[in-house]
Amino acid sequence: MRIARMLALAASVSGAVTAMASPLTLTFEGIGNAAIGSFYSSQGVSFSTNAYAATAATIAGTTQLNFSGEPSPNTVMYSSDTGNIYVNLAGGFTSSFSYYYSSQIRGLGAQVFSGQNGTGTQLSGLSGLGSNATGSSCSGAVFCNFTQETLNFAGTAQSVVFLNASASTGTVLFDNLSFGNVGGGSVNPVPEPGSLALVGLALAGIGLQRRRRSNA
Repeated sequence: MRIARMLALAASVSGAVTAMASPLTLTFEGIGNAAIGSFYSSQGVSFSTNAYAATAATIAGTTQLNFSGEPSPNTVMYSSDTGNIYVNLAGGFTSSFSYYYSSQIRGLGAQVFSGQNGTGTQLSGLSGLGSNATGSSCSGAVFCNFTQETLNFAGTAQSVVFLNASASTGTVLFDNLSFGNVGGGSVNPVPEPGSLALVGLALAGIGLQRRRRSNA
């Protein structure tokens, strides 16, 4: 009976280690020039219908992009209209959300919400970010400077909203959306050193009991 209790303790603590959540980064590679749609559905992520990926020098066949310097070549995200982009992660994520952006306009931002489609409680947000699309080394590119922004928060989030993602088609680009610990609502905590020590003691106790029995 004592050995069974020790084994149960070891299993519960080791389970906390293996169930630990991990970050998720979306780079949009492999989508091509198309709506993102359900491309990441296997990872539990969905996008609003205006969220598009682009690899070529044109967006929607009209606006010239000519972008360079994206953090993960050679695909970025943009809005096909002037509305917000909604990104949902039904399983939830915790801790933080970060992204890269390159913008020709001012005033954009991003917000993190506890519910899907920007509902529930706002957990974090940035607004009023400035234009940053060009820099000293652009060499003629319309977008060549990408800036990373990070939103830290407490609780579990299920969606990110990119506010007024485009004043007109192709004026803001996004890349490398990084969610903190994915599956935040069901994540087991990382065991403290004291808990790991208990596992060691439990295993040592099992070995001692077996030796005593073999010597009896």
